[in-house]
Amino acid sequence: MNKVIVACLLFLTGLSGTALADGPDCAPEAKKLEWYVCVEKAVEYKRGMRTETRDECAINERIDVKGCDLGDVMRFLPEGVDPEYFYVYAIGPIDFDNNLWEIQENNEANQCTIKRGSMEAWKLMKFSDAFDKDNAARSQMVEDALAKKKQKLITDAMLGPHPGSGCEGKKAAIGQVDKKTVSKFSWYAEAHFK
Repeated sequence: MNKVIVACLLFLTGLSGTALADGPDCAPEAKKLEWYVCVEKAVEYKRGMRTETRDECAINERIDVKGCDLGDVMRFLPEGVDPEYFYVYAIGPIDFDNNLWEIQENNEANQCTIKRGSMEAWKLMKFSDAFDKDNAARSQMVEDALAKKKQKLITDAMLGPHPGSGCEGKKAAIGQVDKKTVSKFSWYAEAHFK
């Protein structure tokens, strides 16, 4: 069997303990994705006599990812930050077609996972940049700014490690693999819970 088939079989059956034997086989599209860390916090804003508190990515930094392999996303977790408020997310080309991909997961324990979803665009801007707008309007502002650069937030590529109880020493893996051959990844991530 060739290396790609072996890696996929190990991924699907869990024989690898959630890690691919030689790392994931990356699709060319993977190089087009930019990855960021978001640490969500409630931020206070003073508006005249009122103080408003809004959730946003208080830390929002680009991370260096080679190809499609994010490796252990826990390594990006800033010290002292609760994993519940920590995500990595992707921005990619506006023509990235999420329908060509499927998500596959492999967890050593059901409660020890990597949550996935879509980043709420408004969290990427400061509330002070648009006090007078609601969340939908702020999201549209972020999406419009990305579209001007021919980019968009990538659906289903917001990942947050979720260490439930008893996860110490456990691993979780998640990846987005092409539907046609089920062999090439646009992204692949693991979480090693300590």
